[in-house]
Amino acid sequence: MVEVIKKYGFVWPNYDGGSNANILASLVKLLHPDTDINGQLLPPLDDKHLSWVGPEIDRIVLMVLDGLGFDLLQEYVSEHPNSLFASLARDGYLAPITSVVPSTTATAMASIWNGVPASLHLVSGYEIFMSEIGMMVNTLKSSPVKADESGMLEKMGVKFESFFKTGELQNLLINRNIKLFVLLNRFIVESPLSVVIYRHFTKKIGTVNLQDQIYMVRELLQKESPPMIIGAYWSALDSLSHHYGYSHEVWECEMNCISTSLETMLSKLNGSVRRKTLIVITADHGFHHSPPDNSVYLEDYPEIIDNLLMPPLGESRFRYLYIRSGLVDETLEIIRERLSPDFVAFKSVEAYESGLFGPQVSDSFLTRIGDIVVTPAGDKNLIFRKDDADELIGRHGGMTHREMVVPFLAFVP
Repeated sequence: MVEVIKKYGFVWPNYDGGSNANILASLVKLLHPDTDINGQLLPPLDDKHLSWVGPEIDRIVLMVLDGLGFDLLQEYVSEHPNSLFASLARDGYLAPITSVVPSTTATAMASIWNGVPASLHLVSGYEIFMSEIGMMVNTLKSSPVKADESGMLEKMGVKFESFFKTGELQNLLINRNIKLFVLLNRFIVESPLSVVIYRHFTKKIGTVNLQDQIYMVRELLQKESPPMIIGAYWSALDSLSHHYGYSHEVWECEMNCISTSLETMLSKLNGSVRRKTLIVITADHGFHHSPPDNSVYLEDYPEIIDNLLMPPLGESRFRYLYIRSGLVDETLEIIRERLSPDFVAFKSVEAYESGLFGPQVSDSFLTRIGDIVVTPAGDKNLIFRKDDADELIGRHGGMTHREMVVPFLAFVP
């Protein structure tokens, strides 16, 4: 695996202290230095990232801007030198950290708020095979793949959250009297995936727009008694990058809006609260330009299709292929012959054993990543059939620098 990473310039997730999955453990240590982070939890971030933070901090805001890769933030700051983000990049602390694998929202958010990688929380991607119920599932919707309606598993009597392992680090915080709040769009605040990710939070709060969310951050900071951690998740940049691309003016407008709204909130924050508050801005993943013209369709390769047990899962830039018994080696060879150099393929078990998804804990995780992983080396994406084609301009999930490297921006306002 190491040779593959080097050959194609992929970014390996830095679970040892340099990924977004390490952030929450660091915040726990800031608020409760004597806390022992051990067991199956990932360690805190490397000391350099937060060693400058003083002991007076008793309130922390962790804002996750969906899809804001490190490169995108740097480009925005360069083009908007008078923005709040530019000021924070100069006067605060800004460093690149990695996302997790795969670099997609469901997996990364579960990692950020539970302090563990996919191999431990088991949210292995956007579309996964859940062998326990024999079903291909869309994790964002908690419904069978292709279903339009959300929450269908619950309506079938399936308890979605019971198939994932989250909440250990959250329990650790609650047991140390650290309050945990999260602000989410009101349409997803009680979704099955939100229940999985924020399993033991003190309170989940639904908001109607960006301004409401940022206003609620200020209200919690000033009205709730510390210590506390406030999570804020905003998905608009991700949606715009998918549908317009991150170079479009609407993406820039959204960044301007976030910058202005944050600046307004900070200007109204009580002085004594400001001095005791740490704000961290990061992302779940970055983005790669991969429009429909860059789609490759597996149906054009019947020699591959014939060997599949089910349609490819995961996402278009990080596919899990389930192969008929005894045909894994043969299929891997075919993929490498037919899809190279646009795509890189390797056995799922080798990726797992190498630590790509995190520590090896339970081989049951292998049922969620198939037999073969296929990911693009550049700007392609892999779609099952032309009937499945979409109009997305920007995508993520893969291991390129733009997808894998996210910002860690921290400051005391």
